[in-house]
Order: sequence, then C-alpha cells, then structure tokens
Amino acid sequence: ALVAPIGSSCGDCDSVFYEYFATAQAMDLSNSSATMTLANGDYTVGTGTAAYQTPSGTNLMLGDDAQAIVTLPFTLPYPGGSTTSVRVCSNGFVSPGGNNGTLWIPFTSLLLNQYPRWAVAWHDFAPHLGGGVIHDSSPTSVTFTWLNVPNSGTSAPGTSTFQIQLQANGTVHMIWQNMSTNGNAYLVGWSPGGGASDPGSVDLTTALPAGISLCDNLPIDLTTSARPIVGTTIQHMVSPVDSATPFGGLVLSLVQALPPIDLAPYGMPGCFAHTSGGVNQLWFPAGAASVSIPLTIPNDPGLMGVQIVSQSYAWSPPLTPLGLIASNGLLLLLGAL
Repeated sequence: ALVAPIGSSCGDCDSVFYEYFATAQAMDLSNSSATMTLANGDYTVGTGTAAYQTPSGTNLMLGDDAQAIVTLPFTLPYPGGSTTSVRVCSNGFVSPGGNNGTLWIPFTSLLLNQYPRWAVAWHDFAPHLGGGVIHDSSPTSVTFTWLNVPNSGTSAPGTSTFQIQLQANGTVHMIWQNMSTNGNAYLVGWSPGGGASDPGSVDLTTALPAGISLCDNLPIDLTTSARPIVGTTIQHMVSPVDSATPFGGLVLSLVQALPPIDLAPYGMPGCFAHTSGGVNQLWFPAGAASVSIPLTIPNDPGLMGVQIVSQSYAWSPPLTPLGLIASNGLLLLLGAL
C-alpha cells in the first residue's frame, strides 16, 4: 500500500506589494498617491483617490529612531486582523499589529517576516531636527503626516512631506508630496508579515495605474492520514483552506489523466486535472483551516493492487478567473501492511 503525489497545486497569489529604492536618488513618488481598498479581507491597490490633508493636529514629538503608540477612535480592519491602535515610527512606517521596532535601514526581509506594516516611506528620517510627525483624527479617519521631516545626518540635506490616511472601513491612502532624493534607501509598500512570500519589487509608477490585487490565500495541498490498506479508513486532508472558502470537492477516480488536463481554457490558468472521470464528494469547511474527508476501504483481498487517483478543488475567488483552484493529485495503490 502506498501514496504518491502527482503534480502540484495552483492558485497562489501575492499578499505583499512593495517598491525598493536602493538609492534615494531613485525615489520617484513625489506628487503621487496610492489607495489600498479593503474588500473581503484583501487589498486592491491602485492610484490614489484621496487628496492630501493639510495637518493641523498633534505633533507626536518623535525623536530619532522612535515610535509612538496611538489609539484609534475606531476598530481598523486590515488583511489578517483588526486593531484599535497603531505604532507610528519616525522612519516612515506604521504597524497595526506587533512591535516592528524603529530600524532606520529598510530591509525587505523584515517587511516580509515581521509584523504587519504599511511602509509609507521607510527611510532614515530625523523629525527631532525639524518638521514633525503630525497626528490628525476624526470619528472615521486618522491621518499621520511626516511634515517637512529632514533626512538623518548633515551629509544628506533635504526634507520630505508625506502622509498615510487610515479610514474606518479599512481603506488606506498613502500620499507623497515632496520626497527628498538624498540620504539612504527607501522602501514603500504593505506586508501582512509573518513570513509572507516575496513578490519582488515593482515599479509603482506603472503598477498603480494598472492596479495590484492582493490576497492571503495559499494553494491547497492534498495528503492522506495513512497508507491505503484494505480494511481500514483513511482521511484525505485538504489544507490550508481559506476562511472565506465556502465549499470544495474531492474527486476519486480509477483512471489517471495522462497527460494531465490543462484547465486554463476553463478559467483555471496554471491548474491541471490529474483524474479522468470518477466521482465527486463535496466538503464544507465552515471556516476551518483544514478539511478531512474519510475514505473507507472494504476488507476485500480482491482490492489488492487497485489504483485510485484523487484530487481536490476549492472555491476560492479571485485566485482564478473561474474561482476554483486545484490541489496536487494523489496516486493511491491499495494493499496490505
């Protein structure tokens, strides 16, 4: 009795976007903006739809490499969670979750692996030397503005003005006014952290008008709890299942599709079917991150050597145009101990 994987799953997507400017001279976002619209727990990012708001609120009086915890007047939803407070760092980023520290060097590895973070303009700033980080608040919006904040160090003259607007409905606006092209590198973007996959740096000047769709779904994997021994019941296990996935299906067949069937013409690019014909068993996760589907194998010696091919599907738009994604396949050879 054995189980062997066939092919791979499909439907992965990016949960992160960023542009890394290796030199300050490459910063080209002055007089531009981006809007992150939250829908069904995920961001769609595009050219900004909000105007710059002249700050008139409280100067957070941030020092060099410093941060402040600010309580929000509402519960702010964001991909993967929600919060009633944020950490605002002098070096140009805001964190809705845990403490990302105050490091002045922008590392993409930290953006991907630490806590969630909006990197409005992660850079080495010195608000204690001039300007300031200003906090404005209303019942439905909170704005943080880095107003005429100088670069850190006298060898890099120049100031920058930019802001982030956090809306109660989860929409986030990043607005860049004048951005200094002196000093160290810049990093701009969003990441849910926690070991997110790296999509690579994108040119936001061209990517924002085209739009960037993010999601936190991962392709589903299909495994079994044990080898398919006659006279036993094993589990087909599907994971990870996105919390928004309402249903899926497990296909069992006696025939392996050779070659695999390309599902791109059906609206599932990058997906392949490994079964030919067969029967389908629906599963309903009810918000669970994994699903187990039992397979009872009769205690019949005549089943020794029978081959079963299995594959699972899940309804997980927008990972494919059709909305369905496919797991890897499994080849099960029924046998004895």
